[in-house]
Amino acid sequence: IDGYINYKGNHDLAMPYEIVKPQILEHAQQQINNNTDIEHWQEVQTFYEEHTTLTTASDFAEHGHYVFSVMGSSISLTDRVRSSVKASLFSPFNGLSVYPNNRRTNQAEEFMSFIASDTSMTEVIHRIDIPTLLVYGRKDLMAPVEVGEFLYNEIDTAGADKTLLVLEQSRHGAENEDIDILQSAVIEFIEKYR
Repeated sequence: IDGYINYKGNHDLAMPYEIVKPQILEHAQQQINNNTDIEHWQEVQTFYEEHTTLTTASDFAEHGHYVFSVMGSSISLTDRVRSSVKASLFSPFNGLSVYPNNRRTNQAEEFMSFIASDTSMTEVIHRIDIPTLLVYGRKDLMAPVEVGEFLYNEIDTAGADKTLLVLEQSRHGAENEDIDILQSAVIEFIEKYR
């Protein structure tokens, strides 16, 4: 392996949950204070006050729903359908299978319970010592920038060979002018280390 690119990835699930939980609660309180959909935002507050951690597939699904209600989707439904069709027709990647596969994975209670409590990646992160590009969106509440900062500090890759790229305008996926920034960074990284 000549290099490692981590694009909006979490190495465990407890860390991002703990990072974004206060932000979501703050947003919920602001919405309540503004008399905006009070019942929904009280439901959000109750969920986070009752869940110190996520352990079931339904917990993850509910958290994901609330995260996207705060963050919004980074890709419109039209663009998601268009990219899935393009990926299915013009690449070996079957884009049409992504949503149902993710849905089935998120509904697998035993699997989700396991990954919720699995800290093995945190314990071995320091073993990464190859050139590394970490990419995170500044506005991402699914894989927050703080996760990338943690990874950057924990891996053993030399400082000259590791980069934390923060896409300033992006949520959970590169958006607008950040798309070009991401593409250039990935191409440059591959050219440098292949």
